[in-house]
Amino acid sequence: MKGDGTSIWKWGFLAVMVFVALAATTLLLPSISMALVYDDPLTTSNVRIRSGTGSFSSLTDEVKRVNAQPGATLSGTIRLDTSNGMDSAFVAPLIWTRSWGAHYASFETIEPWIGTGVREHTVDISFTAPEEPGTYYLIFAFNAEYNGSQVASLTNWRYYDEKGSVSWGDGNDVADLSSSKIAEVQANGRTNVSYQFNGWSQGWTLPADAVTIVVGGRSDGATTFPDWVPIAFGLTAIAFVGVMLMIRRSL
Repeated sequence: MKGDGTSIWKWGFLAVMVFVALAATTLLLPSISMALVYDDPLTTSNVRIRSGTGSFSSLTDEVKRVNAQPGATLSGTIRLDTSNGMDSAFVAPLIWTRSWGAHYASFETIEPWIGTGVREHTVDISFTAPEEPGTYYLIFAFNAEYNGSQVASLTNWRYYDEKGSVSWGDGNDVADLSSSKIAEVQANGRTNVSYQFNGWSQGWTLPADAVTIVVGGRSDGATTFPDWVPIAFGLTAIAFVGVMLMIRRSL
């Protein structure tokens, strides 16, 4: 009987330990899932701008800058290559986006699925340059997603499936790439970004390239003045004429 009692006690203790372990696992499960890390399939992929026409005729493999006047219309084509190292089963939309304006309205899908390997693309581009002088960017990118909005917002499809939308305006869209990231994609055809997954973010490769758009002051020979200058000039002229008439009458 003593042996039986000891056996029962041991089995009871074991059952309690199993219960505690299961309870702890259940409590820790959310934090474990938050720490998931997906394998990055894009580490060898890239985008390379090759040439352009029209407003972009100055573009080459090495020159990726275009100068523009405030409010000018830029139009033409840009030719680029994509090298997609992913498995052919991975959908890979190719997009381009401007770095200014509302991000959700500033991108366009070039191709919904570029396919595996090296592909050539010719993109029709037309837009109005910003009115404010400064440095802006046109960014071309692709990723392992189902649509262009997921690529442009750096939001994984898992997040989209649960939330029903992508994450715009969080400071982590393709249009938000910093000047150092732009320099990196222009040199290497890709960079590493913080990618929004379902409940967490992780480092992820973004195959991309970019055109630097430098919007400067007017260079067409015209001189611009603030709106108040013509008014002030007119009032000064009227006052001058009035003074001259008074002087003439007094003579």
